[in-house]
Amino acid sequence: MPHIPGFHVIDCEENILVPFSEDVLDFGYATLSYVWGLETTSPALSSGSPLPKTVPLVVSDAITVCKQLGLRYIWIDRYCILQDTQEDAHAQIQSMNHIYKHSDLTIIAAAGSDPYYGLPGVSTRARLRPLRPPLHIGDQTLIPLPFKSQIDGSNSGYAESKWNTRGWTYQEAVLSRRRLVFTDTQVFFQCLNSRWQENLSLSLPTGPPSEQGPLAQLFPHGPVGLSNWDFGTHVTRYFGRELTYSSDALNAFLGILREFQEGSAGLKNLVGVPIYRHKQPIIGFLVGLCWDIRLPTASRHLLTEDGLDMNWSPFSWLKQDGLFPSWSWLGWK
Repeated sequence: MPHIPGFHVIDCEENILVPFSEDVLDFGYATLSYVWGLETTSPALSSGSPLPKTVPLVVSDAITVCKQLGLRYIWIDRYCILQDTQEDAHAQIQSMNHIYKHSDLTIIAAAGSDPYYGLPGVSTRARLRPLRPPLHIGDQTLIPLPFKSQIDGSNSGYAESKWNTRGWTYQEAVLSRRRLVFTDTQVFFQCLNSRWQENLSLSLPTGPPSEQGPLAQLFPHGPVGLSNWDFGTHVTRYFGRELTYSSDALNAFLGILREFQEGSAGLKNLVGVPIYRHKQPIIGFLVGLCWDIRLPTASRHLLTEDGLDMNWSPFSWLKQDGLFPSWSWLGWK
């Protein structure tokens, strides 16, 4: 894992902030993906500081889960991105791909609309509907079969969750190798090889997202950045998500951009617009400018000297935010 300036984690045994070290990698660390809610500021902590006496329920629940799983450390943005220097904070934002993909597990709080809701079933937050346990008759065990919608994730609770609408949570999910998803009814686990869920006592194979239902469509079956073809898919799924600050649109997608640049795809970008490989870099950039949003009501065309047709097709309800160039998809909302 590359060095990240100012990178700290929470020691779940001591409840203090500690600098990241090789010991952290040896013991293993988790990451937390959750909804911030109305709060927009972080506590003023520094290296070695104890956590506040009172923390949001999702934080204490996540620490409890780590202890139960034998993970000593956890990274939680509101406490671990220290505000001592803006340079260190920016370095962590630029390194979200490494923070999440090198963690042993990402705990996803896909229930509730703020950090005080917690993780259902861990402590004080009860589940909405208890799972039906297996029925034992003699030496036989009968297992209740879930509906197809419960298997493919279309009725899992995460799809309509607040967490699934937020901008920052998208890259947190797709960059993670292992995901433990807490919903109001059950827990899902997914890694690069299989999917598990509490109401089904067998592993569900991973595969192309289109074949695996909504749950797999959000959580990819392979690493990010292996193919240029996947870039547009990620932009489409990220575009339109909610951000408290529109200026965060690039930062909240930066981890994915870095993965495409550092991965086998080697895909660089300029303000989110991909620069495809070409013997003339300007041509590769012009190809990237051919992004197209569906259902256009108006289009603009420009035929370059090289004969490349560039097409912008904005939705009628989209408008420029003025924060990013109009030639980038980031410049529209």
